Amino acid sequence: SDLQNLYISGSEEDLMNFHKYVIPYYEHLCNQNQQGRNVSVMFYRGYNTLMGIDNNYSTLYTLSLYVLIIAVAVPVFTREYEKKTTTLISSAKCGNKKLIIQKLGVVLVLVSIINICVYIPFVLRVNNCCSLSGANNPAASIPMFSRCSDSITVLQMIIVIFLIRFLTSIIIAVLVSVSAIVLKNTTLSYVVSVVLFVVPVLLLLIDIDYLNNFYSLINI
Repeated sequence: SDLQNLYISGSEEDLMNFHKYVIPYYEHLCNQNQQGRNVSVMFYRGYNTLMGIDNNYSTLYTLSLYVLIIAVAVPVFTREYEKKTTTLISSAKCGNKKLIIQKLGVVLVLVSIINICVYIPFVLRVNNCCSLSGANNPAASIPMFSRCSDSITVLQMIIVIFLIRFLTSIIIAVLVSVSAIVLKNTTLSYVVSVVLFVVPVLLLLIDIDYLNNFYSLINI
């Protein structure tokens, strides 16, 4: 093919990568152009890493995020039960209910801060390894988003994906908080939360197929 003729001979590994990445991407761009789509040539593998499409690097950061959320949220709600101060708090008008709402607000703020602390280094590290250029290119330039409208950019897709991740972390924080309130025990709450939210991600990292479809919704 014309593309093959453009290949400059190199190592066997270079040739394998050429056939694995370059040729399929070239064919993708050709197909998009034939359909009248507005696409651009770009180094998209960094974006795939950022969005968790073709490796487990993003999942590792998601795992650390969930661990930190559990570590922070559980003791916020179990402290009073273990210190035996719930009776005193409950004696006040709306005392316990008001305290739970306030603590939930604190947890949500902490979760927001944790998201920033986890994902900013993640983005910077991916950018250092694979330059994230072409963020304003049409999302259809990346094979995974070939069905996206021409008006949707790569940057917009990234924003949507990270918003989904943030909302998912909020939901998990709320569920962890509820379990801590119900169980009233720090150790037991940790165990339940880890089993529900950490273990499945670990199984995903070791390629447990039956969980891939479910957790791909969380780690897009």
